[in-house]
Amino acid sequence: MMELDPDRTAWWQRAIAAVALLSAVLATVLLIGTTDFLLVDGVAVALTLVTAVPLFASDRLTFHVASVICAVLLIVLALPLVFFGAHLYLPSAGLLLLARFTGRSRLPQRFWAAAVAVLLVLVVTPWSAAIWDSMLRPPNMYVVYLPDNGPQPSHDTVLYDGSGIGYGVTGVSESDDKLYVTFRRDLSGAELTRLEGRLHELMPYATRIERCQSQRHC
Repeated sequence: MMELDPDRTAWWQRAIAAVALLSAVLATVLLIGTTDFLLVDGVAVALTLVTAVPLFASDRLTFHVASVICAVLLIVLALPLVFFGAHLYLPSAGLLLLARFTGRSRLPQRFWAAAVAVLLVLVVTPWSAAIWDSMLRPPNMYVVYLPDNGPQPSHDTVLYDGSGIGYGVTGVSESDDKLYVTFRRDLSGAELTRLEGRLHELMPYATRIERCQSQRHC
C-alpha cells in the first residue's frame, strides 16, 4: 500500500471536491435564467465559485480548512436564500465535508476509485434528469395572459381537469393574471394549432397566448 504524504492532499479528496464543484455547476445551469432577478444569477455563480475554492489549495491543511469553511458558507447562505434555489447547493456542501474527513483513510485506492465513480453517478444522474425536465423537455403547457381588471374566463373554461376546453387539455390552473393550460405530450403540431385556436376562441380578450415548459418558465 502506498504511503500517504502527510502534507499532500489525497487524490480522492480532490476528486470528491471536484464532484462537489460539478454538482454546483449543474445547479447553476438549472437556476440561471429561471427568474427575472439578476441577483439570483449572481448568487448562483458566487456559490459555484465558493465550491471551487478548495481545489486551489496547495497543501493538505489548506484544503481541509477551505473545505470546511466553504461547506459552512454554502449551508449558511442556502438557508436565507432557499426560496431562490440556494438549497440546490447543499449536496456540494456535504461532498466538501466528505472530502475533508477522508484524508487519513487507509482503505485501498481501488475502494476510493469506486466510491468517487459512484458519487459521480449519483450527482450526474439526478441533475441531468432535472436539467432535461426543466430546460430541454418539449413544452407541454400554454400560458394565457389575461388583461388587468378585464374579462375573466368562465367557470366552464377553468375546470381543473380541462374538460371545459377539450382538444387534449389535461388540466387548468390560475395564478394572478395568467391561466396555465397543460396538454397531452402526444399532441401533433396540427392538434396544438387547433388547441391554440380553441383558446383564442374561448378567451378572445387574452393579451397573449404562448407555449412554455412549466409555470416557472412563463
